Amino acid sequence: MIKGKYIYLGCNLYKFVNPHKFDLSEAVSLINVMTGEFARHRDGIIIDSSYEADELFLYDSSFKFQVIDNSVTLFCTNPGMQMYYIADCNGILRIVQGEQFSNYLSLFPILDKEATFVKDSLPIQNENERKVVAFGSSSTEIFDYIFGDNENYLPFWASGWSARGLRKINEQMKPYLNTLIKIPKDSVILLHFGSVDTDFNLPYKMANSGFYDIPLFIKEMIDGILALKEYLNNLGFCHIYAVFTSPPPKLPKSFWKDVFGLDQISELVRGKILFDFAVKLSALLPVINCLPDFVYSMDKLVCNKQFSRDEYDHHIDFISAQDIVYDKLKYIEGILPRRLEKHTSLYRHLGCDVSFIRKNNKPRLRTCR
Repeated sequence: MIKGKYIYLGCNLYKFVNPHKFDLSEAVSLINVMTGEFARHRDGIIIDSSYEADELFLYDSSFKFQVIDNSVTLFCTNPGMQMYYIADCNGILRIVQGEQFSNYLSLFPILDKEATFVKDSLPIQNENERKVVAFGSSSTEIFDYIFGDNENYLPFWASGWSARGLRKINEQMKPYLNTLIKIPKDSVILLHFGSVDTDFNLPYKMANSGFYDIPLFIKEMIDGILALKEYLNNLGFCHIYAVFTSPPPKLPKSFWKDVFGLDQISELVRGKILFDFAVKLSALLPVINCLPDFVYSMDKLVCNKQFSRDEYDHHIDFISAQDIVYDKLKYIEGILPRRLEKHTSLYRHLGCDVSFIRKNNKPRLRTCR
């Protein structure tokens, strides 16, 4: 039974309590732990409201529930609305119905009180500093170089993690949920996605299925990031930033064929797609876009040679790029300081594929230095 447990809807924490309508085994109501008001639906959206001994309020503030893997979907109890449910639609909690809303988050993690309010036990250097959590593909490793092995930095990146894959958000985030429910909700979340989509997924789809709908591809990338943002919002996190640091380096097509068996498309095209993705996303959430700093020009959105590695590699040179990236990050309130001594040379990259992480249901091992 979920009574007495907790749930985040948006950035608000609610406790499951006895329903205002129906039997306890059938439904619940939700009380905002900060305001004491109850969640209800009104005109198709979820709002908080004081208790009213009114039949409409009693229905609107009572929800039937379906529990799946310690997460819950909440359904309306009003006559004729039993198939309507709560979904987070780009940051707005709505009452929806039907498959057209299937991409929106409607399965919300159930939290125990201890997990929700546990005090962070990791040491901090400064009371104004926040934890930093980095999600993304292997290009996210640049943050490892910047923050080093700081216990308040959580490097939750994975090789091969695509933005489009985030549309299956509950499956993708399961390895991280136990940590996320325990850390402070004012932590800084960095999302570093896009390179896997443009460097691997897109050329594969083009070569194997004749795919050519670039606007649709970018939309799917955006949908994935928004799904992750909504998931994090519903756990209580609000300081979420998409970060772009990795324009495609110029590499011979033989590199892609020999190393990855991939028929690669032009880096000029991939750079333009990544930049368009960043620009479109900036209208929907805070974006820190370092791409213009690392490319030759806005007409040639390819990694400048000075930020490329000496050996052929599809990652940029983290050493030459780290100063520019941190100069952008340092304006985030509460951001961690850089490691005491900057790295001056690259160390061995130890990737861990996203499919392996999901299979083992735990984050990759830390390799920060």
